[in-house]
Amino acid sequence: MTTYGQVCETGHILNHSTNTEWLAGDNNYCPTCGGEGLTECPNCQNNKIIVSDDVLSSDAELTRADLPLYCGNCGTTFPWAGNDEDPQRINQQFVATDLVEERYYQNIVDEINRVYQVGADSATLVLVRKAIENSIIDILRNEYTLSESHLFFDGNIGQHRGLSELVDNLDDRLDDFDQYNVGTNQTLITRINELKENGDIEAHSVASNHSQVEMDEYSEKANFVLNILFELRRRTWEENNSN
Repeated sequence: MTTYGQVCETGHILNHSTNTEWLAGDNNYCPTCGGEGLTECPNCQNNKIIVSDDVLSSDAELTRADLPLYCGNCGTTFPWAGNDEDPQRINQQFVATDLVEERYYQNIVDEINRVYQVGADSATLVLVRKAIENSIIDILRNEYTLSESHLFFDGNIGQHRGLSELVDNLDDRLDDFDQYNVGTNQTLITRINELKENGDIEAHSVASNHSQVEMDEYSEKANFVLNILFELRRRTWEENNSN
């Protein structure tokens, strides 16, 4: 059975139900932007707006990424299709930090937030994984220098070690980082591994469908992990390059 939606012209989802007669209710206009709430194609008026091919509960989380862009009956572009940004996320940041000064990491954080705002959840989680991996490489390089490059670089194949090995090497040496007092503990390692797994899954997944609640939870973990890693990266650099 199909689930239908009532959607305003800018893409806010007002209601959804398997029964099209229950869609409109009292929500004729969007309480967020004032746009008219649509339940069918405004051009042909002969095709209900489908938000899922499955039966969804009344409290299911839906985002603009779930919406069709074109009418399946007449091919008309729906009004919200021209909005590049998800209106529910337009002012939200997936990662919020002021701990990066280097352009490289600023660009990664900016890219994470941009793809999140347009509803590209898979790309968001893959980029978070990238930020974690590069941060750990820099931290190990800063702390142990090239004399122990085996911790972050595999000389046999001429490339940096994978994230699993990097996390293991960081975990084995957590006590060395207590001096920096930034929260390097097992909770950090656990959160890193959780985000790594999320990124790995998204990198190899054909389809991805995350609720806003799930993405909010991922965002909380990403902020926790990346703010610690960014600060640890800065402090290890300052400590070992002060002379």
